[in-house]
Amino acid sequence: MFAAPLFVILALWGCKGESTPQAPVPTAGGTPAAASGASTGNHPPAVRSARIFPSKAMIEMELRVEVQGEDMDGDPITYRYKWLVNKVPEPGATAPQFRTDGLKNGDRITVEVTPNDGKGDGAAFTTDPVTIGNTPPDIAEIHLEPVPLYRGDQLKVTVIAGDPDGDPVILTYKWLRNDKEIPGAKGDTLDTKDFRKKDVLAVLVTPSDGKSANAPKAGLPVTIQNSPPRFTSSPPTEIKDGQYVYQVVVTDPDEDPVTLELKQGPPGMTLDPATKQLAWKLTPENLGKHRVVLAAKDNENAVTQQEFELDAQPPAPATQQ
Repeated sequence: MFAAPLFVILALWGCKGESTPQAPVPTAGGTPAAASGASTGNHPPAVRSARIFPSKAMIEMELRVEVQGEDMDGDPITYRYKWLVNKVPEPGATAPQFRTDGLKNGDRITVEVTPNDGKGDGAAFTTDPVTIGNTPPDIAEIHLEPVPLYRGDQLKVTVIAGDPDGDPVILTYKWLRNDKEIPGAKGDTLDTKDFRKKDVLAVLVTPSDGKSANAPKAGLPVTIQNSPPRFTSSPPTEIKDGQYVYQVVVTDPDEDPVTLELKQGPPGMTLDPATKQLAWKLTPENLGKHRVVLAAKDNENAVTQQEFELDAQPPAPATQQ
């Protein structure tokens, strides 16, 4: 009568403490979670998404990777990074950012991201590639010469530019006068004869490689300075019949009014300010060498001097017939 109950109790006792085997749960990338943490009951972290930005990559720029991860146990996640160029790991490229210096047009870049929760690694995740595109040329320096600049000078721009891809650089120019574009001025040289003093001139230079252009750059503007008057006549050296006459001709590049002054000369030499004629009558008292200095001044007190020397000798005696 007691044999059957004893059997039931023993059967139940033999089942206690046993569990049904469970299959490993896969994470992103197909790596089983049990690969690094199942023995401790830890669930490895997983990368849900990762992307490189900016997606339009060029040479000499910084790329970064943006990662979204998940840990079923709520553990904090850290990541390891391995950047690859054309599927080849880049030595030392293990940060979340990557410089494209030294790469070339067409190179394909990916980054492999491995999550870790402090107990084990999750499956590695590889981003979609970004491709190095064409990089437009850039301007390093712009110089305008001559400085100082005067009306009538040829203003020339010198540009130092380069292309990271090694493409030939094409430069286009836009000249400005007092912040307004000068029609038809498209070359690297500008004739200033039609401008005025105090005009401010500048140039915008745009570099292109035929595929893409960079933003235009401007050099330092230059201002047309006041030009001093100019002597366009040369003094005669001959004294005829005891008289010296010199018709002085002075011009001003800025078309400013000019005053003429006799700063130094022999006794008796005169200058007519209206006609600008210099005259001198030779006398026995003023024979010998004399220094003459003329000064031309415009309305901004810019002065130009003309200096010369006269050698006054007594007239030759008349020939006896």
